[in-house]
Amino acid sequence: MIHIAFAASLLVGGLQGPPSAPLPDVLPHEDRYEVSLLTMDQGDDLWELFGHNAILIRDGSTGQDLVWNWGLFSLDDPHFLAGFIQGTMLYSIGPTSLGPFLDSYRSANRSVYANEIFLTDGEAEELDRLVRENFEPENRAYVYDYFLDNCSTRVRDVLDTVLGGEIRERFVAEPTSMSYRWHVRRLLQRATWIVRGGSVLIGMRGDEPRTEWEAMFAPMETMRLLEGFERDAGLGRAEPLLGERQVLVRADRPATLSVPPPFSFLWLAGGLGLGVLVMALGRAARAGGHFRRASLAATIALWGIFSGVLGSVMILAWFTAHEFAHWNVNVLLTSPLALPLSLIVIMASIRERWWLGAIGQLAERGALCIAGLSLLAGLLQLVSVVSQQNLEALSLAIPLNLAVAAALRFAMRDPGTEVYRRP
Repeated sequence: MIHIAFAASLLVGGLQGPPSAPLPDVLPHEDRYEVSLLTMDQGDDLWELFGHNAILIRDGSTGQDLVWNWGLFSLDDPHFLAGFIQGTMLYSIGPTSLGPFLDSYRSANRSVYANEIFLTDGEAEELDRLVRENFEPENRAYVYDYFLDNCSTRVRDVLDTVLGGEIRERFVAEPTSMSYRWHVRRLLQRATWIVRGGSVLIGMRGDEPRTEWEAMFAPMETMRLLEGFERDAGLGRAEPLLGERQVLVRADRPATLSVPPPFSFLWLAGGLGLGVLVMALGRAARAGGHFRRASLAATIALWGIFSGVLGSVMILAWFTAHEFAHWNVNVLLTSPLALPLSLIVIMASIRERWWLGAIGQLAERGALCIAGLSLLAGLLQLVSVVSQQNLEALSLAIPLNLAVAAALRFAMRDPGTEVYRRP
């Protein structure tokens, strides 16, 4: 999922499944398979917020139930962090016995649903062959993508292969009004505020409406859509692919919410409130005094470091495989220029001569530049030159960036005049 640390980040992750079970030898096929889709609801950790799914294959010949899971990863992998940053982290497939698998989700207080998949004997045998082939050492690892290639799309794709492309044919041209950002905001709304804000790292591509086929990146959407899917059974008959939903583990937490939260005016209230605070500190600093200057400079630096680091992450994301973080208009709201501005303002506050001289002028002009970029971002949205669902970021950043520019200009002027004071 689009999960960075997404946010941070937000953004969004996959699932760390239980340890793999040893594989039994493949025996001659004789009506031995029963196949089910397993879907797991949300958990507490960041990588559990998107849910998970897997395929259960019951083998009557061996008496073994194996859950095939494409969401395995290890935080202890020395290359995992570098892969996460670059968008090239590796996940893998592995089998797990059904009992321990369910126990792990029961202990995590996560609901597990099962739908029997109605396959012919030949299709079930082909599915078993494909997952075992995928588990070969040279095949089991894959480059994880939050939206395009994850534990859910792997389940979708292997079933589609067994069914000769029927799933793709049915859903690939079915449009929805929902985007990847819509799903991310929906799935992360019960997380902490900083994780909920992770969608700020998704660029304009994340706002394009997606088809039902693409929406199956979300495990619960895969289950929901396939529950309504009917396959061609020949002679003009259609039969459901999935049986009725069964609850294997029932958690005592609420189920995944079906819609994202509405826009909260708390974002705008926060931007205006912080802006008023900055202006009040600017008024105090205008009267002179090291403590007043330092208070204003520290407040501006805190916002500048936060927004500057965030903007720098957005710029650096262009040079990674996180393609849905590219073309992010929020970089105009949280500009990397805020980092040098923070340093300049702190330097200027140390001495009155610097505050009222060339360093102070440089800080003022830098703040004006950042405020202008914020207004540009709002204007581009207003005239529909760009289309990105970032009303929260606009509501917070524009008032605050304008207040920083106005407070510095106000604090570095002599009362009653329009010229710089000189000590």
